[in-house]
Amino acid sequence: MKAIFTFLLLLSCAIPAQNAEFVTFKADDNWQIHAKYSNPQNDKPFFLLLHAQKKSHLDFKNIFYHLQKHKYGYLALDLRGHGESIYNVEETTKTYKSFKLSGADNQFNKMARDIEGAIKFLADKEIPKDRLIVMGSLLGANLAIKTAAIHQEIRGVITLSAVLNVNYVLSVNPLKAYGKRPILFVTGTDNKRQYKEFQLLKDLAKTVSGEENITTVIEKNGAGSKLLTYNAIRKILAWTKNPKLPLIVACSTSTVNIPFSEPDDIDFEDEFEESETKEESRDEEALEEEDTIQNEEI
Repeated sequence: MKAIFTFLLLLSCAIPAQNAEFVTFKADDNWQIHAKYSNPQNDKPFFLLLHAQKKSHLDFKNIFYHLQKHKYGYLALDLRGHGESIYNVEETTKTYKSFKLSGADNQFNKMARDIEGAIKFLADKEIPKDRLIVMGSLLGANLAIKTAAIHQEIRGVITLSAVLNVNYVLSVNPLKAYGKRPILFVTGTDNKRQYKEFQLLKDLAKTVSGEENITTVIEKNGAGSKLLTYNAIRKILAWTKNPKLPLIVACSTSTVNIPFSEPDDIDFEDEFEESETKEESRDEEALEEEDTIQNEEI
């Protein structure tokens, strides 16, 4: 009996509390926004998660466990037209497939209203903007920069494959207005155009925000949420604790001369579809290894 009790105690220490729930709130143009919310357990930074085009809050499924384990709160949105957020102002269903891809006032740019609704939702939960880290993938990365440029109180931004333009959601001008705050760029090297645009944005950010505020994590493969490997997540969490004293992760020699795809063939949202089974297996092995270490420490 004592052995069973000890095992259950160790198991409860290794597994984070599952305190996530699904919530809804409205944007100011009456789109009903669906999101996954995990209540913060302390006064640590709070993650506002913005997915890529054609995705949903599940874009960040690889990091949910780690955020809860380290007692970070998060709000992972289904942006309008994606996931469960398909009820529009006319009270009819509408998905991203009908959205215009161009124009500064298209629905992709109006996703800023979804994010404003999220910020108000969090304010009602007594989570102020100065605790927010906005993390975005591809389209969400550009929206994250844009959000932080508008709300200067926001603590910092993490971008997964930020580019110059995703469906007229632009990043350059918002980055120029970003100010002297930390920003973390996570990118892959196996797409020539995306990697080149990352370098342009990184250099601009260093000029605007100061080199001490710019950190980069460079992976050999992937884009968007595919960059959320176990090792990348560890670096993201380390940066969250010390964004002013970043560890710059240099590109390894194995990635310098790899062949690049042609720019005209690129779809930033779909180019890097990998085997889900392989990725999940790798992450599960890493989690099992981490839990074993924790149990030994306990």
